[in-house]
Amino acid sequence: MKRLSIVLFVLFSLSTLFAQANKDYDGVKPEIYPGSTALVFTYTPFQSNLGALPATSVPIYDGNDLYEMTLGGIGLKYFLSNQISLVASLAFGSESFEQEIATNETEETSGSFFGIAVDVNYHLPNLYSISTYFGANINIGSLSADETHTLGTSVTKSEYSSSSFGFGLNIGFDWFFTSGMSLGGKYTFGYRSFSEPEMTYSSGTSSTTEKGPSSSAFGVGVGTIVLSVHF
Repeated sequence: MKRLSIVLFVLFSLSTLFAQANKDYDGVKPEIYPGSTALVFTYTPFQSNLGALPATSVPIYDGNDLYEMTLGGIGLKYFLSNQISLVASLAFGSESFEQEIATNETEETSGSFFGIAVDVNYHLPNLYSISTYFGANINIGSLSADETHTLGTSVTKSEYSSSSFGFGLNIGFDWFFTSGMSLGGKYTFGYRSFSEPEMTYSSGTSSTTEKGPSSSAFGVGVGTIVLSVHF
């Protein structure tokens, strides 16, 4: 009991001395001022993965099933003032590949996609190293792709196209755990709409077009853990 009392007394004395020496220190200041700029990443703590900030998502219809493809984009945050920030994520690209399935049988696939999401957020007064905010989000996306199958002299082609649109309200926070870097979270309560995705199948001079179902959703999306690196 005597040893415990001595340990507690020492700890209390040291904490009191530290508090006196650092009485004017209240943590890392959030880097929120006009012109402050940051790259934005998503963070998966249980896997220690960094990823692109999602721009939007688009549907893909293959004639039987409807799939959803998330577009990861380049995220950039810019402060217009001490309260208002813009966060934009832009996704764009194209890809193509060709494979030989068997003798005289090949398959070529190519596609392109585009997506953009913009957040306008209003930051409340800082709470030590934490900045909380609320705001609005809007996003659009599109995708087009084609697949050409060649077997001898027979050629068939499938073309896909789709688009999406969404908007919502944000609520979130940024915790500046060190100078120039913050880790935070965001929820978006919003609406998302997928247009009818199309698939056009052609063989020779004939072609047919199928449309997948349109869809929409309204509610709270998946929470996002966000890492911002200021520069």
